[in-house]
Amino acid sequence: MSNFIYKKVFTEPYIIAEIGVNHEASLAKAKALIKDAKEAGADAVKFQTYKAEKLASKYSPFYWDINKEKTKSQYELFKKYDKFNFKEYFVLFKYCQKLKIDFLSTPFDLDSVNFLSDLMPAFKVASADINNFPLL
Repeated sequence: MSNFIYKKVFTEPYIIAEIGVNHEASLAKAKALIKDAKEAGADAVKFQTYKAEKLASKYSPFYWDINKEKTKSQYELFKKYDKFNFKEYFVLFKYCQKLKIDFLSTPFDLDSVNFLSDLMPAFKVASADINNFPLL
């Protein structure tokens, strides 16, 4: 953890804006969400980094209102939003540096940990991974 984040986390509120996958695989939308978070006073933005094939079964059923979201499996839904790779995250990292807001992302697999580690001062682990010892 960087000294900067360590000081902020333990001496004053540290606000993290959860972007997750709300960028819908659009760099322009991701940048707009980062800008909005900065203007709202957030200290950091947080994305989610995963690949659908590593996170969900192709046969996983849907659990949402299919009138609003037509995708009929968890895998298909995750696949819609797992388009970002290192190149895109690096662009977002640099944009965060420009705006002076911390870039964070929750990795869901070891490959994501490996390429995100150079971009972030800390990791936010998903609650579902609290016993995923290889990831931790």
